[in-house]
Amino acid sequence: MNGWFGFWIFCAVWVLAEVYITTRGIDTVLWQFKTPAELELQQRLIDKAAQAKKED
Repeated sequence: MNGWFGFWIFCAVWVLAEVYITTRGIDTVLWQFKTPAELELQQRLIDKAAQAKKED
C-alpha cells in the first residue's frame, strides 16, 4: 500500500458522506439544491426528517 491508497479511501468516504448528507436535504460541497424543483425536494426531505424525529 502506498499514499495513493489512502487518498482514494479518503475520497470514497468523503463522497459517501456527501451523498448521505445530501439525501437528508442539506446542501453540501458537491451537491446543492438550486432549481425550484430541487428546492421543493429539499424542503420535503427536511420535513420528512423532522417528522421522523418527532415520531422517535
